[in-house]
Amino acid sequence: MDQLSLTAPNPDFVETATDTLKDAGYAVDYFPGEEVTVDFYRGLADREYDLVLLRAHSARLQQEWQGQTLDQVILFTAEPYSEKKYIYEQQLGQLAIARYFEDSEPLFGIAPEFIRSSMTGSFDRSTVVLMGCEGLGSEETARSFVGKGAKTVISWNGLVSAAHTDAATEDLIDLLVRQDLPPAEAVAETMADVGPDPTYGSELRLLE
Repeated sequence: MDQLSLTAPNPDFVETATDTLKDAGYAVDYFPGEEVTVDFYRGLADREYDLVLLRAHSARLQQEWQGQTLDQVILFTAEPYSEKKYIYEQQLGQLAIARYFEDSEPLFGIAPEFIRSSMTGSFDRSTVVLMGCEGLGSEETARSFVGKGAKTVISWNGLVSAAHTDAATEDLIDLLVRQDLPPAEAVAETMADVGPDPTYGSELRLLE
């Protein structure tokens, strides 16, 4: 899934990742940014993928909401925000307002409770790679994927540039599917090969 194609397109990454996966015997589905809606996320687990690459913006949300202290990662959609859509899920805190910048147009964002309660199906021990920022800065969103059946979630513990996450994920995919390394070994070797983000210092981590 390539929500980043709308703001940081990288066709070379898409081609390389697709070729690596196909060479390893995988069938590959590709979803460009404009297809990444709330309902796309809703049905994602139903697709029964072994490996899910979410090349999407994400942001860490830390605030008080209805008397609770939130610390969670919000996954961006490409769907413009409207207070008149998904009213029930908004009231329950399953959806958030996501913005690239403070004055940019608001989009719907996916919160952990949406994954737990409104996502249909099960990931059936999939590996999920959250390529955006902060995916493991807070673990709640990653744990929501595990609770929905994923075996492993791989992501960054802080901010990361599109160029760096693309380079690291290319390496990671090769290690996972061509060299058949266990996820923990693949993450460690990716960090040895590619290193932390050169600007932000964030590192690739794993949650099982």
